[in-house]
Amino acid sequence: MKCGTTSLHTYLDMHPEIQMSDTKEINFFSNDKNYKKGLSWYSSFFKEGYAYNGEASVNYSKRHAFPEVASRILKDLGKNIKLIYIVREPIDRLQSNFTDSKTYGHVPSFYSIDKFVEEKGEDNPYLKTSMYYYQIEAYLPDFDLKNMYFLKADDLKAQPQATMDGVFEFLGLKPVQVETTVLNSSSSKTYMSSRYIKLSQSPFGKAIKCIVPSKIMLTLKEGKAFQKLSRRKINPKLDVLSEQSRELLEHFLADDIKKFEALTKIKF
Repeated sequence: MKCGTTSLHTYLDMHPEIQMSDTKEINFFSNDKNYKKGLSWYSSFFKEGYAYNGEASVNYSKRHAFPEVASRILKDLGKNIKLIYIVREPIDRLQSNFTDSKTYGHVPSFYSIDKFVEEKGEDNPYLKTSMYYYQIEAYLPDFDLKNMYFLKADDLKAQPQATMDGVFEFLGLKPVQVETTVLNSSSSKTYMSSRYIKLSQSPFGKAIKCIVPSKIMLTLKEGKAFQKLSRRKINPKLDVLSEQSRELLEHFLADDIKKFEALTKIKF
C-alpha cells in the first residue's frame, strides 16, 4: 500500500499478453466474505486468452491483518504463480499511509503522527505494513523465489520504461512501450476537518441532510466555500514525522530491513 501499486497495475495492463482486472483490488484472498464466494466468482473478473491474468490487492501484503492470504493463494492457485512486490522507503510509506487514512476519515484530522507513533509503538499496524521481510516471509515456505519479483516505487517513478522492461522479462514476455502515468500522492490530498465531521454527525447536521434535496446538497459540496469549510490541507506539524519519531521507527525496522535487503538485494 502507498508504493505505486496503481501505476504498476496500469503499466502491466498495457501489455497485450496481460489482462489486469478492471477492479484493481479484488481482495478475494483477504476478505472472508469474498473468499466464500468461491473461485468461480474470482474468475469472473478475468478473461481467457492471455498469458497472464493479474490483480493488485494491497491487503495481500498485510499479514498482520489477513494471516490466511498466502495459504489460500497456494491452495487455490498453486505454487507456480508469479508474485510481484513493489516497495518504497518504509518510513516514507508509513507516513503516506497515515496521511491517506486521514483523507478517508480512518484517523481523526487532529491526530498527530508523532503521537500516533509514540502511542502505537511496535504494535503500529502501519509499521507492520512497512516491515517488508515480515510480510513476504509468509510466502517463502511455499513459493519459490524465482517466481517472485521485487521492485522499488522510486525506480518505477523515475524510470518507468526500464523498470517495466525488467518486470516483463521476469514474466518471460517481450517488453512493450508503456505510457507514463502518475503515482498517487498523499501529500496533495486533503481531509475532512474534525469540526465538519462533528457537525455532520450532530442532530442538526442530520436534519439538514433530510431537509435539503440531494441534488442541491451535491452542488453545495462541490462549491469552493464548502470545500474550504469542510476540508483541511496536510498539516506539517501534525502529519510530518519528527526526527525523533523517525529514529524510533528506524530502530523498530532495523532488523526487518536488514533481512529484506539480504533477501532481495534492494537497498534503502
